[in-house]
Amino acid sequence: FGSMLAQAQISITCDGVEVKEGDAPDSENHLSTWLGRDKHPRDFALSMAANRNVVLRTQRYKYIAPSDGGPIITWGPKIETGNSREPQLYDLSRSRYEQDNLAGSKPKVLQSLQQLWEKLCR
Repeated sequence: FGSMLAQAQISITCDGVEVKEGDAPDSENHLSTWLGRDKHPRDFALSMAANRNVVLRTQRYKYIAPSDGGPIITWGPKIETGNSREPQLYDLSRSRYEQDNLAGSKPKVLQSLQQLWEKLCR
């Protein structure tokens, strides 16, 4: 495809589910994208990690809100959680493996994504 989609779209797109205004602020109907007719991606997608942290993803950037959780999961193999007390911003077009936190060097992008995250998650 080359278009970002989210699993949350399956229900609203395919099931014909009636959703009340404001009940699913991160859901959009993208049937034409699922069918390959439209290449326009979602503007953003939310995902939830095993530790319940909600991550905001755009085509280019990934924003992870500050969290007090531990750095390694405690219930299985040694896997980093991504938790940090500082906001995290990654340019996925340049840092596929989320190694370079740009939160300090991209304040406008960070602020924009923080505001969208707050609107959707609070």
